[in-house]
Amino acid sequence: MTLPDWREADDYAPLAKLTPAHWAWEFLRRNVAYREDYAWFITTWRALEHDYGRPPHRDFHRWRQDPRAWREAPGGEEPGEGEPLLIECWMGERWGLGRFPPDPALPADQLPDPPVWRELPSVVEELPHDDNQATAFHVSLRFDTRAPLEAQVEAARRLLAARLHRLRREGRLEPATGAQQIRVLTAYLRLLDAIDEGASPGEAMALLGDEDAALPADADVMLVRARALRDAEYRFLAHS
Repeated sequence: MTLPDWREADDYAPLAKLTPAHWAWEFLRRNVAYREDYAWFITTWRALEHDYGRPPHRDFHRWRQDPRAWREAPGGEEPGEGEPLLIECWMGERWGLGRFPPDPALPADQLPDPPVWRELPSVVEELPHDDNQATAFHVSLRFDTRAPLEAQVEAARRLLAARLHRLRREGRLEPATGAQQIRVLTAYLRLLDAIDEGASPGEAMALLGDEDAALPADADVMLVRARALRDAEYRFLAHS
């Protein structure tokens, strides 16, 4: 998979015209696990097409009888507990895709069809708050130190991401395609591409920081946020 040269800002110029759904795709296609899943999926899909044909001549009955056409739904606690899904549905369930899985080799502006995303997953219920302009940007959370913290921290992260999504949707935060946000999202992608090429976070941020002094100076903070968008939060970005 070929990525832009992270050192060249002009290589990322087309991103300025992307929709939130396309931005989400740019992060997901950099996810190594998605690339691996897609390689498995498309290899299996083409083998099934070879055996049973392509529309309109596909033998759907025999296709659906083939075990290769199915995979256990992701998220089951134990192997064998998940519902069997057709592999294209499995990809959609795992990655939040609403259409046939796109090839991660394709940048957003080369996709044959706009990316479609499933509805956001449910998140933990927010604590009561006064929904006015003064308090809408504040969230109170309660943690139970007697219970495992990892699950609580993950629930809190998702709650906060959902709150940001709602505020953007209601027009109370700058949209994901605002000029400032575009610069930050582009910097995240360039940082991911730099790491993918073997550069260190510090090396990448030295160049990016010289180009845009408004970026956070802490390379580790930038990398954590970039990886969060690549690995999970692209779905919130898609609906912003």
